[in-house]
Amino acid sequence: MSPRGKHVPSAPTSFYASLGRHIAGGVAVVGVVALVIALATRDDDGAAVGVNSPTPTVTSTATGTEPVPTTSSTPTEAVTPTQPAREARPREEITVAVFNGNGTPGLASQTSDRILQRGYTADDIGDAAPRNKTVIFYAKGAKPEALLLLEDFPDLLRVKPASGDEIDDTALLTVILGDDYRT
Repeated sequence: MSPRGKHVPSAPTSFYASLGRHIAGGVAVVGVVALVIALATRDDDGAAVGVNSPTPTVTSTATGTEPVPTTSSTPTEAVTPTQPAREARPREEITVAVFNGNGTPGLASQTSDRILQRGYTADDIGDAAPRNKTVIFYAKGAKPEALLLLEDFPDLLRVKPASGDEIDDTALLTVILGDDYRT
């Protein structure tokens, strides 16, 4: 039997090399988890999404003793300082183009009329290539306006950022009606 113990490495350097590999592996795992969390908390525009958390409040007792910190159960939205949340523009400043991708004659015009009656500004009306899903595409930075239009017209079903040719060049929002659109 060797005078050294059963678990003692044959050379001190192998112990430190093994320790270094384990630490590097742990750091890599933490880095991957941080990256996944960062990507999961971004919206379509790449802006950080607020996380709801309890808001600490301070209450004082009627006897005049020191204030006691408590936690409110009312969630608040955290806002990143680099991109403050903003309200949507007034409806009359929001230009909307409507295109019919479902093939029903006159559907884009009827939908545009409904949108105009609600106070939005019409930009363009026409036909689009056939598509299955109805989408409100929004220009860069116009997500609040798209969400307002969706709130006013839930039958438009979904909101997505425009990635190129889906949006009318002069409109802030472009609605393309699909086969799933029902008035």
